Amino acid sequence: YFVLLTPFMKEKLPIINQPYVVLEGLYKEIKQPINKVAKDDNTLVIAYTGSLIFDYGFNLLLDAFSLLKDNNLRLWVC
Repeated sequence: YFVLLTPFMKEKLPIINQPYVVLEGLYKEIKQPINKVAKDDNTLVIAYTGSLIFDYGFNLLLDAFSLLKDNNLRLWVC
């Protein structure tokens, strides 16, 4: 499954007859190195890249995640 930043990316990639979704957004090149995260095979990371607006339910995500008792889960808010 492919996640594309724009619909025009489909024309540049070899994804004929493959499922994809367009998740529109902005891109900014980062010139400094990014700190690497240590890999732990027991950790499951859930990444949230949406708006940080409580009126749209962001608080519900935080509340629900806080109820989880699994110490191997991580919520990354991007």
